[in-house]
Amino acid sequence: TRLSTGGEVLQHSPVGKEDRAAQLEATLAECDQVKAELAATKAQLSETTTKLDFARKELDAMQESLDSTSEAQEVAVQHAHLVSAQLDSMTVQLEEIKEAHEDAKQAAAKAVEDTVKLRAEVQAARDSQARAEDAWWTATEPKLDKQIGALQMQVETLRAEFLASQLVKNPGDAMTAAVMKDSPLDHERTAAGKADADRVFAWGVFYENGVNVRCAKDPAAAILGCKGAGMVVYGRQDLSWVALVGEPGFMKISNEGIPLLRKVTVYVTPCS
Repeated sequence: TRLSTGGEVLQHSPVGKEDRAAQLEATLAECDQVKAELAATKAQLSETTTKLDFARKELDAMQESLDSTSEAQEVAVQHAHLVSAQLDSMTVQLEEIKEAHEDAKQAAAKAVEDTVKLRAEVQAARDSQARAEDAWWTATEPKLDKQIGALQMQVETLRAEFLASQLVKNPGDAMTAAVMKDSPLDHERTAAGKADADRVFAWGVFYENGVNVRCAKDPAAAILGCKGAGMVVYGRQDLSWVALVGEPGFMKISNEGIPLLRKVTVYVTPCS
């Protein structure tokens, strides 16, 4: 059908059956397509409704979680306040510990100073004791030397008388007497006499348990050996010690007022 312009009479063009059938088929196809689109739209609507319900459930769960989180936040805030109070208490304790540590450091420093002073006093007391022992020995030595000399002279006299009596009884023992007179002790005494000229004296071990020989002039120094009672050593006096001659080491002259060594006079027996 066409409408004519300008108020002209409408004219109907004839339509064939084939065209109508094609139009009908196209209309039916469009209707089927619309139905399919409507079904897809319904399916999408159903899916969207399901998602919306799920979203609503998630929202409710989130709301419950938010409420629970709020309670947890309140508990956390209370715990934080408690921890803060404990931290403040620990800070106060730390300050007290620091003060106590400072007091302990000062006490330790004072103890070190007192120890140093005490060691100095002990060393001074030892030095004073050594000087007193030396003074006592110096004052007593001449008397002891006289007594020892007298006793040794008596011993030599008795020895000579004994040898003379033996020679009278057994003239054949003259060689034995000569050997006895020329004994190693006589050579030792001759060496001692020479040492006296070099300010080296003979010292007899007076202490019954013997006297240790140390590597230095220190009662705590390492021990090199020991000299038994009655042995004679040679050395130079150095305060309260004797520096040995002919062998290494030092020996204490006395200990806490107890004499350990004494100067002795060694007599040389003349050989005939």
